[in-house]
Amino acid sequence: TVEDTIATLSVIGQGISAVPGVVQKIMRSLASLGILPDIISSSGLNLTIALPKARVAEAAIRLHSDLGLGEPTRGEER
Repeated sequence: TVEDTIATLSVIGQGISAVPGVVQKIMRSLASLGILPDIISSSGLNLTIALPKARVAEAAIRLHSDLGLGEPTRGEER
């Protein structure tokens, strides 16, 4: 079946999964919003998180803030 209430959000950056504390910071940021990711996948270049589709924009804004990335642009809030 297709799940249309779940979306993915990716945090992208070279070697991101090897940076100490990044995964914990992301999880704390999401938890502060009451978002508990369903699945987390990582590679050397990105961390992809499955979460409720209705919360993606809110999560993106919080992660940009908490990771010191500035404000997301409109295209990044899909």
